[in-house]
Amino acid sequence: MRSLLIVAALALSACVTPEPPHAPSYLNNTRWTLVDDSLSAAQTPSIAFRGASATGQTGCNQFFATVVQRADEVTFQTSVTERSCENDSARETERRFLEALNSTRHVDVTDGSLILIDASRRPLARFQQVPAIQLSGTKWRRVDDTNANPHGATMDFEGNRASGYTGCNRWTADVTQSGEALRFGMVVVTEMHCGAGVQMATERSFLAVIEAARYAHYDRDALVLLDAGQNVIAEFNSELPGEPQ
Repeated sequence: MRSLLIVAALALSACVTPEPPHAPSYLNNTRWTLVDDSLSAAQTPSIAFRGASATGQTGCNQFFATVVQRADEVTFQTSVTERSCENDSARETERRFLEALNSTRHVDVTDGSLILIDASRRPLARFQQVPAIQLSGTKWRRVDDTNANPHGATMDFEGNRASGYTGCNRWTADVTQSGEALRFGMVVVTEMHCGAGVQMATERSFLAVIEAARYAHYDRDALVLLDAGQNVIAEFNSELPGEPQ
């Protein structure tokens, strides 16, 4: 009888589906900037979490990551844009920041600080939590469309409206923001004649991005738009000298 109970227990345990990897819920919709004095660059490294994804600045480029938690272990699976760093300091900041992310196995969140910790329980980097940034009052220029004419597409946010330049015409649309969820309403575009094929292509690409956008990840210096599947579809740099309010 006892052997039958053991067999039944083993069979039941074999049927239990392991819990899939997931991101720590306590990090969802939080934003952090690096405060370690040992790492410095013109763009302060940062992390913003949404669901199982994270994005931010390396000090040189924009990075994207899948965040996975298994038991008490937390890891980042990162990818990085490949724009050239301005100087050796920025390159070194990026290298060390990415090394910290890729070496992370644990995180500690205490009193508004996020600490990345390696497998030996050594602290790698410390971040300070920052309040959510509202897009109203910010201005951005698209930087990932390498085929754009010298006057690339722009986005300016004011209240519940967005407007800017498509690369050929002016545009405007209602915008709805809830945290980092973002949707544009019907886009109204002026109908000036585009002077060159590259301008038409720039406009067509930008309007497709606006239509597909469902999320925005952003900090003081950079913004990325993502589609419904959390895929990055466009990258922008800030055109304001100060931090968005």
